[in-house]
Amino acid sequence: MAILTIYWKSYIYITNDFVTSTKVYETAEKNLKLTYCKKLKMFFAGSDEGTIFSSADGLTWEEYASGKTYTQNIVSGENEMLVVGSDYILRSVNGSTWTEYEYSYGGVNSAYSDTLKRYATVNSDGTICYSEDDITWNVATQ
Repeated sequence: MAILTIYWKSYIYITNDFVTSTKVYETAEKNLKLTYCKKLKMFFAGSDEGTIFSSADGLTWEEYASGKTYTQNIVSGENEMLVVGSDYILRSVNGSTWTEYEYSYGGVNSAYSDTLKRYATVNSDGTICYSEDDITWNVATQ
């Protein structure tokens, strides 16, 4: 089974063959970005309006109101989920409780490398930052 979103819409679909799909969730939030956390065995989606969505089976979804305006920059790490914002990071190790940390670099895109065991973010001026523990961040030499 695969989980799909239509980025500019507010729908989540499931499919087994990518030929046919079934809409399983709809929200008023727009621009959903989807990821999967292997350790938690859960799907997550962030939106451009601040809600974080989670699901263990892809069919039933729960919503977490983050209090932020942008949670699309959601990334799965080795043991946790991160949402990187302009001046904050939200972190969860269980998918239901989120802890906020200050982040002074402003992330517009994030990734995690299983090989390097590092997170990386890029901000709007091209600054690349990295972290091995998702709390302490360093600016990469360019």
